[in-house]
Amino acid sequence: MTQKNKTEFDSPWKDVIEAFFPQFMEFFVPDSVKDIDWNKKIKFLDTEFQKITKDSKSGRRHTDKLVEVNLKNNTKKWILIHVEIQAGREKDFSERMFVYNYRIYDRFKIPVTSIAILADDSSSWNPEPFHYGMWGSVTGCDYIKSKLLDYKTKKAYLDEKNNPFAIVVMAHIKALETKKNNSLRKQWKIELTKLLYEKVIQKNKF
Repeated sequence: MTQKNKTEFDSPWKDVIEAFFPQFMEFFVPDSVKDIDWNKKIKFLDTEFQKITKDSKSGRRHTDKLVEVNLKNNTKKWILIHVEIQAGREKDFSERMFVYNYRIYDRFKIPVTSIAILADDSSSWNPEPFHYGMWGSVTGCDYIKSKLLDYKTKKAYLDEKNNPFAIVVMAHIKALETKKNNSLRKQWKIELTKLLYEKVIQKNKF
């Protein structure tokens, strides 16, 4: 994937997560919606996240968002959203999820929930959680994981959802399918933009 293509995939995810964060959680982590107090301000902590990853390798094809929400039980919760754009396997992916999670907790002492959205184009890549230890002592990170290619056979489900991320996922899948056909890709962008307008903006659903 070229730097230009990386930017094309990366920027829309950053923008849409910030614009529709409650809908992101409803789509990918539905059990969370009842626990979060949506009447209180949501904070995007990009600066804080950059502090704990400043020594990580550059050139990664992913989007990371660190978000602070308030729960209905009056506690704060930090949510690490990781959108992986890498087209293929990354041997140390789950270890990196563990390291990011631990670094955030170690620095700020706030519980962290890690979410990985696998937006790659490899149907065979499905990383396992990272753990290490022995004799009953185990350390690691089990994170929430969603593989966008799994939605390829769920078009009817995506069509029925009045959630902008159903359209975002559909758009992403079509972008992968048409990456060698610029004309067809442009056509799909137009159609999906219309669909986003009709379902989300025009109807004022969100």
